Amino acid sequence: MNMVYQKAAISKWTKLYREECQTTASSQSEYDYMKENLKLTKQLEEMEKENRFLKKAAAFFAKEIE
Repeated sequence: MNMVYQKAAISKWTKLYREECQTTASSQSEYDYMKENLKLTKQLEEMEKENRFLKKAAAFFAKEIE
């Protein structure tokens, strides 16, 4: 199977799945959950990053007070 045919087939399958997600309620719901999960995962990573920074800042200022 050549690469051009493979890329065309994958593009076609992707298009069909995208259309299915837009028309099927259960697929749309699953897609919405995936988007929400991605959003929340990014928020969690950001919060963990901020938490690590705040812990380091608190330790730094605790040393300054002593």
